[in-house]
Amino acid sequence: MPENDREILIADAYANNPDSNNFIQLGEEIELETEEDTMTVTMVGTYGKPGSSNGTYALDSAAVMITEGLAREMISSVENFDYTWVISADPNKEDSVTAALESVATNAPSGMGLYTYAEELDFLTLQQAVIFGGLQGLSWMIFLFGVVNLVNMTLSNQLSRRRELCMMRSVGMTKRQLYQVLTAEGMFYVLFSAVIALVAGTPVAIGICRWMGEAMMGQVMPYQFPVGSMLLYIGVLVVLELLLSICTIRKQEQNSLIEQMRLVE
Repeated sequence: MPENDREILIADAYANNPDSNNFIQLGEEIELETEEDTMTVTMVGTYGKPGSSNGTYALDSAAVMITEGLAREMISSVENFDYTWVISADPNKEDSVTAALESVATNAPSGMGLYTYAEELDFLTLQQAVIFGGLQGLSWMIFLFGVVNLVNMTLSNQLSRRRELCMMRSVGMTKRQLYQVLTAEGMFYVLFSAVIALVAGTPVAIGICRWMGEAMMGQVMPYQFPVGSMLLYIGVLVVLELLLSICTIRKQEQNSLIEQMRLVE
């Protein structure tokens, strides 16, 4: 902590930060300028993020902490250096208190403003909506990638097995049996994909949820399994596999068995 009026503290974001173009090192002398005076001071320590904030005014957090003596010496025209007041009101009188404070803020000197609980709630709601919307968009991209990958794998597998399918038909396999074989294989792919998504995706989702909760709210965020999204994912895969099986069989029916064998050879 500063021991005299010529020592200051610098926020961690600006001190000992090589990624910053103008980072300040411990013991370095810097000049503080105001409209009234300029003082040479020494940086003797750092501090983390202040405990309170002013909501959407994200850029108004303090970058420097100085003693009250230095503040009065540099800005002698200011009598009260209070920065933020937290006002708690009776919920039944909240509207009248807010109206009175808005009137005071309107007639107050420049730079004074009122930040209400409702505004804070709206800001945090919007912030979370943007973050979770981005994560939701990322999950949909992964979902589409998985669907495309499954379709490519199924089509490649069926094309590579045309000779096998022709041989199976030539030894007496009926159209119904061929449907059953392809459908069963498709359902196996769907089951395998769902199991992988549950086994690998759930721990990752829980980890992201815990990290987001600690980063945004300072506590673990409870995880809720997306039952609806998972059922939608499985349903889409089932429909795709059935359609691909039907398309494969109908494509084979366009040519006779002999013509198909010739094409395969």
